[in-house]
Amino acid sequence: MPALQCAADLRDLTFAEHLVVWAVRVTASGRRDCPIVKAAFADACQPVGAEALNAFVVFVCELARQGRRRILLAPAGCFSVTPDEMSIIAVFAAAQERAHDRLDAHMTWLVGASPQPPLAAAAGLVAEALGYNDHVLRPPFAAAPSEPLRRSAQFSSAPRNWQTPAQPACDTWL
Repeated sequence: MPALQCAADLRDLTFAEHLVVWAVRVTASGRRDCPIVKAAFADACQPVGAEALNAFVVFVCELARQGRRRILLAPAGCFSVTPDEMSIIAVFAAAQERAHDRLDAHMTWLVGASPQPPLAAAAGLVAEALGYNDHVLRPPFAAAPSEPLRRSAQFSSAPRNWQTPAQPACDTWL
């Protein structure tokens, strides 16, 4: 499977990548008991769907608790994928590949400091459950893409002004 090239569109992601982004958005917005997210994890991570969802909630809560910087998330219905959401995918991809150095590097970037152990353990459990069911997370492409993205994000000097053409403003923060 080719490496993911910093997709700017949710529709370009694999099922597992889409699930991670969507579930982070829902969980970070405070809806930890969303029945649709529960059903998605139960189906995608069987036979340990409930455990994977619990670990995922721990991951999101620890990311918020440990973070020294704000993480930009797009709203639940937005097709755009923020760079921070791509970094979250990178965390789970590294955990799935058991690339511990890369996992630590991506978590350090997200947290803004050296991450505490619960973050890696939670990511590892979720990534393993998804991988057990053949749901692959691709590591984001490290080098600059050779061609421009279909929908490129445009940033102003203030992070709350993040906008994507033909999409609503994305200003959810973790």
